[in-house]
Amino acid sequence: MLTISSTQNQLFKQCRVWLEKSRKRKEDGVVLVEGLHEIECAIRAGCKPLHWIQSTDFSEVALVKEQFPNCAAMAPALFDQLVIRKSGQVALAVLGTPLELPLSLNPKGCYLVVESVEKPGNLGAILRSADAAGIEAVILCDPRVDRYNPQVIRNSVGAVFSVPLWSAPHDEVWEAIQSAGLRLYSTYMENSQSFWEADLGSGCAVVIGTEHEGVSPFWKGKGQNVQIPMNGQVDSLNVSVAAALLVFEMARRR
Repeated sequence: MLTISSTQNQLFKQCRVWLEKSRKRKEDGVVLVEGLHEIECAIRAGCKPLHWIQSTDFSEVALVKEQFPNCAAMAPALFDQLVIRKSGQVALAVLGTPLELPLSLNPKGCYLVVESVEKPGNLGAILRSADAAGIEAVILCDPRVDRYNPQVIRNSVGAVFSVPLWSAPHDEVWEAIQSAGLRLYSTYMENSQSFWEADLGSGCAVVIGTEHEGVSPFWKGKGQNVQIPMNGQVDSLNVSVAAALLVFEMARRR
């Protein structure tokens, strides 16, 4: 196994660029995944193994490592510059980005439409909840964050690779919802009903908006407005918490 101890090493420098620049990751068709569980999720999703990188502090041999054509051990001071979680992370993988499937909705499915969410940590948490609730897919509508941002991968605990995930502009998503005959619910407060009273069972899509602006005017009048009842002094929840409540209610109603 190659040992890397210098910041001038080409693989180290290239990983730094991939870590910091989503545009470069997209151009090169790669995704950086840290953690054994997350790497295994990515490989099961069809990501092609390219480079395995581990800290020289880690001597245990992981079976998943054997699937990589290129393996390297990196000095801890360098390895820590490539991972988000500095403690407990024993491996970093560079993999080919999985193919994106075309948008296709099941008339009896349950879908969460995530509109323009800006924070990768929130998107990761949303995907983790969607995976746990077992809904059909998450649709990223006009996204502002790279789905394969390392923070998304970390916060989703690999669910970014297990949850069917589509990305499309507003009008295409709305057309697909209409074509499938899905009931549409938007998280507008105006003229809304409690989400406990809405029919969030099979055959529906729920739209949640940005952290600061909520659902955009595009969705106004296109479906039923729903809200999460608030009994305290605050008038809103973090978008990932709201999404978790909604997807588990969808799962309960099926």
